[in-house]
Amino acid sequence: MSTEQPPPNLRAVLYSVVAVIAVFGGLSNVFLARGMAQIQDGMALVNTTSRQQMLAEQVARYAGQLVTALTSEERQQARLHLKGSVTQMQEGHQRLSQDPHSNPQTGLSQEKDPVFSRLTAEVQDYLAAANSILLTSDAQLTRRNADIRQLQQQASTSLTVVLGEANTRMELQNAEHARQINAFAWLRLGSILALLLGLSLIIFRPLERRIRQIQEHLIQERDFAQQIMTTVAQGLSVTDAQGRFEYVNPAYAHMLGVSQKSLLERTPFEITFEEEHEVLSRAKAQEDHGQSSSYETRLRRADGTAVPVLVTGAPRIAGSRHSGTIVSITDLTEQKENEQTVLTLAALSHSLEQERIP
Repeated sequence: MSTEQPPPNLRAVLYSVVAVIAVFGGLSNVFLARGMAQIQDGMALVNTTSRQQMLAEQVARYAGQLVTALTSEERQQARLHLKGSVTQMQEGHQRLSQDPHSNPQTGLSQEKDPVFSRLTAEVQDYLAAANSILLTSDAQLTRRNADIRQLQQQASTSLTVVLGEANTRMELQNAEHARQINAFAWLRLGSILALLLGLSLIIFRPLERRIRQIQEHLIQERDFAQQIMTTVAQGLSVTDAQGRFEYVNPAYAHMLGVSQKSLLERTPFEITFEEEHEVLSRAKAQEDHGQSSSYETRLRRADGTAVPVLVTGAPRIAGSRHSGTIVSITDLTEQKENEQTVLTLAALSHSLEQERIP
C-alpha cells in the first residue's frame, strides 16, 4: 500500500532559496566590483601609455631646445622642462611595469611578453639618452650630439610604435575583460531569475494549491453549516456587537410570521413585548461580559400575538473582543398548551374527586 508523500516544509525551502540568492548575490557583487576596478585600472594604464607618447615628444622637443636656445635663460628653462618630462616618463613606465605584474588582466604581462620587453628596452634607452643630455653641459651640446639624434629618432619611430602597440594591446584586453564582466552580469541575472522561478515552482505553487484546498474546505464547511441552520426547525439568529440581527434562519422568521430580510438590522427588543425588555437587558449584559444566558420570554408576531420561547444565547468572540451573540430560539407554544391542558385536566379531575366525596 502506497503512502502519500508529506508536503515539503515550505518555510525551510523558502529560507534556503533566499539564503542561496543572498550568498550568490553577495559573491557576484564582489566579483563585479573587482571586475569594474580592473577595468578602471586598465583605463588608467591606457591613459598612461597615451601620456608616455606625449612625454616622449616633449623630451625630444626640450632636448632640441637646449641646442637651439639663444640665451642661457632659455637653455635653463628648457633643461628644467626636460628634467621634469624625464621624471614623469620614468614614473609612468614604473606604473606600467608594476601594475601588470600585480594584475596581468589590466595591462601587459612582464613574463614572456615581447611587447613589454620591447617597450622596456626602448624606454630605458630613451631615458638613458635624456639623462645623458641632462648631465652634459650647455657648451658641449650641439645639433650633432648622438643622444639628441637618438631621442629625435626614437620619438618619431621605434618608441612611438611600441607605445602604440602597448596601448592597442591594453585596450583590447580591457574590452575583452569588459565583455566578460557583461557576460557574467547577464549570467547572474539569469541565475537569479532561475532561482526565483524555482522558488515559485517549489513554494508558491504548492502554497497556492494548499490555500485553494483550504478555501474549498472552508466553503464546504460554510455550506454545510448554512444548510443545517436553514433546515433546522429551531430558530437561530446571529447579532453584531450592537445587538442588531446579522442573520436569522427561516424557522425564526416563520415563528414570527415575517420574512428573513425584514429582521436584518433590527434588534430583539423590537420583536419582544415591552414588559420583557428587562429580561433581555439582563441577558445582553451577561453576553457582553462573555457569559451565556438562557431565559424564557414572549416574542411578538407580525399580527400582534405572543409566542412563548426559550432563548439561549452564547457570546461571539473575535480574538479578545466581543463581536455579538449567537442565539437559539425554541418555540414553547405547544409545550405551554400541553402544560395548560395538563393543568386543566388536573383541575377537572380534582373537581370530580371532590364531587364523589360525601
